[in-house]
Amino acid sequence: MKQINKGFSLLEVLITILLVTIGILGMVAMQGRSIQYTQDSLQRTQAAILANELVEIVRASPTSVTPEDTDNLFFSDALPTNTNAVDCLQIPANALMADQLGCWGDKVRRTLPGLDSADITPEFIE
Repeated sequence: MKQINKGFSLLEVLITILLVTIGILGMVAMQGRSIQYTQDSLQRTQAAILANELVEIVRASPTSVTPEDTDNLFFSDALPTNTNAVDCLQIPANALMADQLGCWGDKVRRTLPGLDSADITPEFIE
């Protein structure tokens, strides 16, 4: 009587382990990329919100810009800083524009910590 062997051979098991390992490594790499892209998306969204806040600050007081300021709109090459140590929740009416820009600059530094001052330009690019 002839006996038939049933089951998997060692070669089949090794090939299956290899294929499963490649699939798992691909999923781990994809997860790492997903986290990286999510972080990038978060920073881009925060930068867009901060840019919109700056536009709203400018829109709120359009008369604070004089014709002499057209070369350097609203702040110099460096990101503005809250030098008067005002409470950014209740800004007094005197020097409103400077204090708002200083608070905005501090918020930019807190929200986007890896940002370099050279990354922010004081002028609008069309």
